[in-house]
Amino acid sequence: MRTTVLVLCLGLSGLVACELEQPCDEYTAYMCDCHDGDPLYPTCEDLEATYADADLTVQDECVLALEAQRELDDQLGIDCGGDTTSSSTSTTSTTSTM
Repeated sequence: MRTTVLVLCLGLSGLVACELEQPCDEYTAYMCDCHDGDPLYPTCEDLEATYADADLTVQDECVLALEAQRELDDQLGIDCGGDTTSSSTSTTSTTSTM
């Protein structure tokens, strides 16, 4: 019985944790991972302070900002990993003669 209750609690806490992921958190994480230290962008600390506990209107803005930033990064050839839509492959061949 205790095992069943524990499993249910862990399962429910996992659902709650998934629901707590906010678009502004995702935007902040992307910007910090991809553009940390770039003087053209706000610092991670500034982004975290700006978007902490953002209301629904700001969350909607973060969705649009993240989408626009990913598109811009793709256009500029900046590979931030993860959810980018472009990929590049380079091939190098070497031939030696004796």
